[in-house]
Amino acid sequence: MQPKEIISHRQLAWIVGSLLSGGGIVSLHSELIRLSGMDAWFCNTLAVVYSFVISFFFGYLSEHYPGKNLFEIVFDIAGKWGGGILNLFFLVHLWLILVRDVRGYAKYLGTVLLPNTPEEVLVLVMGVLLIYFGNFNVEVISRTNEVFFPIFFIMVVLMPIMLWNEIDFRHVEPLLVSPLPNIMAGNALTVGWYGELFVTGAFLHAVMNSRQTKAALRHGIVIGTVLLTVFLVLEVLVLGTKFPATSL
Repeated sequence: MQPKEIISHRQLAWIVGSLLSGGGIVSLHSELIRLSGMDAWFCNTLAVVYSFVISFFFGYLSEHYPGKNLFEIVFDIAGKWGGGILNLFFLVHLWLILVRDVRGYAKYLGTVLLPNTPEEVLVLVMGVLLIYFGNFNVEVISRTNEVFFPIFFIMVVLMPIMLWNEIDFRHVEPLLVSPLPNIMAGNALTVGWYGELFVTGAFLHAVMNSRQTKAALRHGIVIGTVLLTVFLVLEVLVLGTKFPATSL
């Protein structure tokens, strides 16, 4: 029998934080600013509530089905055929997330860093990287993320200090002047983005107990939301609303 994979509370929290913030910084913010303008940073409100509900749901599952991930739990609850259909929906959801994120990063790299490199080559390189990490278990991925994510977190948190001379508070004044339907549309878009938290269901078996699972998910949600909010507010304070709304 293979040994059980174990990751710590901190590692799972940082996986959740990187899952929420990594792709959101590249592709989510321009849509939010296009919808809600200077009030885009209020668009995380419903998403945070929704994500905490998911964290309690996963904590409940890990408490009643210890040592099993979301796919195994679905089979136990819905049976062979029903569980297979539900898991197929989960896999399609994960595939769409993968396609979206790879496409977003390839476009970002091709626009900002490697404009002369064909986009197909960038996608191929990222695909090879994903295949490489896919050969390892979740412990290797969590340890790699444990090295790089704190560096990313520190860089984002220090950005307000580094950009202080470029900040113009007039870009966010006055507050809450965008139409309420636009703000609610931005919240709905963010709720869909936070649906990525269902990916963490694949890691339920790798955490020691349900209390650690719930705590790690909550901490990761807070970390990811803080990073997204800081980056979004800085975009508006430094660049205004017109340029970010038309980028990417």
